[in-house]
Amino acid sequence: MAIYEQLGLTVTICIVAYAHQSNCIVSASDRRLSFGDAVESADDAALKLRGIGRQWYCLYAANDISAVSGVIQGARERLEALKLPKEQRYSVRAVREAFEGSYRTMVHDRIVGDFLCLYGFKTLDDFLSRGLAAFGQKKFDSLIDEIDKFNLGVSLLVYGFEDPAEFGAHLFSVYSPGITYSLDIERIGTIGSGAQIAQAALATYVGGFASITDAVYRVCEAKFASESASDVGRSTTVVISRGESRNMLIMKNAEVEALRTIWKAERAKGLPEEAKSLLENSFRTILEEETGD
Repeated sequence: MAIYEQLGLTVTICIVAYAHQSNCIVSASDRRLSFGDAVESADDAALKLRGIGRQWYCLYAANDISAVSGVIQGARERLEALKLPKEQRYSVRAVREAFEGSYRTMVHDRIVGDFLCLYGFKTLDDFLSRGLAAFGQKKFDSLIDEIDKFNLGVSLLVYGFEDPAEFGAHLFSVYSPGITYSLDIERIGTIGSGAQIAQAALATYVGGFASITDAVYRVCEAKFASESASDVGRSTTVVISRGESRNMLIMKNAEVEALRTIWKAERAKGLPEEAKSLLENSFRTILEEETGD
């Protein structure tokens, strides 16, 4: 087991959403590296966005960050090795297959390294063919059980644009042991320990957003809300990627914090007066009983 996993090191919230009118994808993530109870968390330690090639990008959340670079680099190498024109090499199908293959290779290598190499097995297939004879049923079953429980602990959100970019964006997630899930219908994705809270904040926006302003504000809103989850950091990176441009726009920290101030003020307003009046009239009998009037 890698030292990062032993320390409980995690990176904790990543969010993406699509804006239709501008044909762009907005992403938000924290920059915290959390070490559980072992070491104080580093709140501004990691930019979690990685370029894959030709307008494709990847965000990661992980229990073991030592595996992240290997999975991403492996996907890059698989795409570069394809003997296809670039517009086909970076199709959504090719990118998904590259991440599936790279992730599964990393899982295989970790299983061999963690459980099998000590006994002289170089591949999982080698163990499956010779392990029962070498160990006997009890030990063989025990190792199989450990292998079945293995989880690489890396989640990815991958997004980008096929050629031509005006055909729109694609989003998908990747989980252990190398399974991908398309998010092209939802047009929204979240991963990390704060993912459920962020997903709840975005639940009414499935299908994406009409404008870039809506997308940026709601994605930031979801990020701010997710900070109540364990290990999610306050520091926030917001990136806008456009289909028609290979340049990314990274929001300034001051702009993100200004949005946070607005969001907090909106939350503090409480019930709209009209809603409060309607409800008070509807539940007048109960309210009078509570006050003793």
